[in-house]
Amino acid sequence: IRSSADARTRDEAGRHERRAMGAPDRRACYLTPSESLVNDSTSTPLVPPAVLSTLLGAPEPPSEPSPRTCVTLWTGRKWPFACPTVADVHAGDWHSLAFVPRYGGAAGAYSVMEHLVRGVRQARHLGLHERIVLAYAVHDIPECYPPADMLGPVVRELQRVEAATGVPDPTLRMRAAAEDAVWTKCGMLDVFREPANEALVHKLDVAMCAAEKRSLVRGNEALALPEWAPTERIRPMDPAVVLLRYHAILKRFAPALAVEFEDGWAA
Repeated sequence: IRSSADARTRDEAGRHERRAMGAPDRRACYLTPSESLVNDSTSTPLVPPAVLSTLLGAPEPPSEPSPRTCVTLWTGRKWPFACPTVADVHAGDWHSLAFVPRYGGAAGAYSVMEHLVRGVRQARHLGLHERIVLAYAVHDIPECYPPADMLGPVVRELQRVEAATGVPDPTLRMRAAAEDAVWTKCGMLDVFREPANEALVHKLDVAMCAAEKRSLVRGNEALALPEWAPTERIRPMDPAVVLLRYHAILKRFAPALAVEFEDGWAA
């Protein structure tokens, strides 16, 4: 059995050999925090950069969106979900909503865009003002961007926690950024910021949701329908039909957006 003195001798000899070869001393790994938490560009880092950044504070935000904070949309355009602007919104990307199911898939193939198409038809039947009709037509368009279509109970719980803690929720902030960019592009931001107008859009949305759930979501067959809800049973339409009808809505209420929307068929 070799003594501890032999081990110390071998260790000391190894240190001399590594020092002669220019290798760092292993004992540096056991320095006190005040000695070891400094990275020198001329030496081997003792603290990983990711850890060092947490010790020195968060880095300055990049001047341009990082590829890691972008997602690819229907037309191939990139969406900087951390900091979107009006210039990032293009109606050609909205085609994806004809294939995004409502209620997390609980309503089958019933899509977000069909929800908009049917609601616009109901709004016109009720004789609502054209700006309210267009506002309804685009109120869920932000859902083609992250964080996408979020279930109502999830949104309400995040809002509750945010209000209780006073800490901004990053998912809700991402959602709000997409809404601001889309609604500004559509010229509807003022409608959604005016409580009386927003209340009209919300009332119709609640009515449409009730009609959809009664027709399509199991366990809701006896659900009472509120005012403004359509009474006929809903059956999902083909996505191609939904796209054509939504395009017709844009041509009627927002011709410039209709032209952009047509780019989605070429994608």
